[in-house]
Amino acid sequence: MLLLFNIQTILATENADIRFPFDRYKDEDWDIEHVRSKASKSVTVNHRHAWCADMLEYLTGVNGTYSDNGDRDGKKFSELQIQAISEMSHDENKKLAIKILELFSTDVISDDIFEKVYNEVSVLFGENIDPENIDSISNLALLDSATNRSYKNAMFPIKRKKIIENDMNGIFVPICTKNLFLKLYSMRMADLLYWTADDARNYLNAIKKTLHEYLT
Repeated sequence: MLLLFNIQTILATENADIRFPFDRYKDEDWDIEHVRSKASKSVTVNHRHAWCADMLEYLTGVNGTYSDNGDRDGKKFSELQIQAISEMSHDENKKLAIKILELFSTDVISDDIFEKVYNEVSVLFGENIDPENIDSISNLALLDSATNRSYKNAMFPIKRKKIIENDMNGIFVPICTKNLFLKLYSMRMADLLYWTADDARNYLNAIKKTLHEYLT
């Protein structure tokens, strides 16, 4: 249904100058992605440093040089983030960034310490409790598997940031997935940090409206 939603969105726009790239859809791997991750889903030990790096980049606004694919420069990344954190003005975010940097600087991040910080981040972004519709289509989007699996159970604003970066860099993002993360289906643009029940409801309504002739 999500594939049809993307195709029909383009077909329904008379002046659309884009076409759905069926060749890429056929040749590449695609996933059905949770817009808001499950609170119960854990971040594996091997992905925790990358998760910390993503969170630090988001909180400080400074992109670093860290990657978890074997080409690491954790020291340089930490130096950039230390400087950025010292210039942060929001006390609560600053305290959280310091905790995450301490985690990042640890060789092996233990389960109990990581869980404590992860829970704080979950509360900050309102993702500490799963909504009732966590597995419904109102919380799902079509996404290439490489991007999806790079998330490592990221929070909504981190996913949003990566989607925007992909689009800016010319990486194909299905139009409805892009619209969703830009909150173009939402009636209120109150807060871009959260994927709310209202956002999910508006997204579902857009799907129903676009596909009404197929659903009736």
